[in-house]
Amino acid sequence: MLLEKCMSAEAVMQHILAMSADLQVKFAVLLWQWWNERNRVREGDKGRTDQDLAFVIIK
Repeated sequence: MLLEKCMSAEAVMQHILAMSADLQVKFAVLLWQWWNERNRVREGDKGRTDQDLAFVIIK
């Protein structure tokens, strides 16, 4: 099941919690960095490139 097919926040959380611990951590880092980037751009900072964000998320 892909997350995009989940019909509720509860379904998304159930799917995430069914992942391996390693994937759960990566997913949490992805969401945190995505939100952080959103806030940075909203406050007037220049956004990072896709490659920079990917590097931060997968390291």
